Amino acid sequence: MKIGDVVLCINDIFSPEAAKKFQTLPIKGRNYLIRKLRNLPNGKIGILLEEIVNPKIEGSIGIYWEPDFDSERFSPQTTPSIEKILKELEHQPIYI
Repeated sequence: MKIGDVVLCINDIFSPEAAKKFQTLPIKGRNYLIRKLRNLPNGKIGILLEEIVNPKIEGSIGIYWEPDFDSERFSPQTTPSIEKILKELEHQPIYI
């Protein structure tokens, strides 16, 4: 995954404690665009999304930061090439 990639939310179940960190949560089955990635101390990747911007919260050492979502909650989506889209449209009826 990289910034600008489209990802599909595959897990929108949060514990009540975790959900308190967020004003807005991703919804399973919806696509989102990656705005920022973070390497987390536990070896995981945190994701910030273009469509969801949460208020900053205070961290353990007094630094404020926007909470991120675990990358394992998302599945990368492939964007079809323009050639593939055009080929699929060749056989579509045109309505005027």
